[in-house]
Amino acid sequence: MKKLLLLALLASPAFADAPGPYGGLHFSAEALDPGVSNDANLDLLGAQMGFRFTPFLAVEGRAAFGLGDDKVNTGGTSVKVELKHQYGLYLLPQYPVSDFVSVYGLLGWTQARAKASFQGRSDTGSQDDLSYGAGLTFAFSRNANLFIEYAQLLNKDQADLAGLAVGVSYHF
Repeated sequence: MKKLLLLALLASPAFADAPGPYGGLHFSAEALDPGVSNDANLDLLGAQMGFRFTPFLAVEGRAAFGLGDDKVNTGGTSVKVELKHQYGLYLLPQYPVSDFVSVYGLLGWTQARAKASFQGRSDTGSQDDLSYGAGLTFAFSRNANLFIEYAQLLNKDQADLAGLAVGVSYHF
C-alpha cells in the first residue's frame, strides 16, 4: 500500500510551481559574528511575501524579528547581543528537480539591526549588504510547500550574519 501511495504521489503533476502571489512564515537560526572570539547564536521568526513570475523565477520580500539574545566574549568580558530585526528583498531563481522538489538560489539585499549591551550600557546599529544562498522547496499540496535554505545575509567588517531557515509558503 505504501509503494502504491508513493507512486501515485510521484505521478501527480507539479504542485506549487504556478505563477502568482504567495506568502508564508519561517524560522531561522542565525550566527552573528561580531569579530570577537565566538559567534552569537540567534533565532528569528519571520514572514515572507512574494510573486512567482514563472515556474523558474520569483521575487520575495521578508521581515524577521529576533526571539532572544546570546552572549559573546570580548577578551574575558561578556556582551549580550540581540538581533532586533532584519528585512530583505530577494530574487529566487528556481529549478524543479521533480514534481515535488525544487532547488533554488537566493540573491538580494538584507538589512539587519542588532543591539549590544554591557554593564548597563547599550549600543544599537544597522548593517545592510548583498545576500546570497540556496535552498530546497518540497511541495506537499497544490498550494503549499515547505522550504529549507542556507543564506549568507551580511558579510561586512563589523558583522558577518549567516543562517539556516525553515518555513512554509502558501500560493494564493
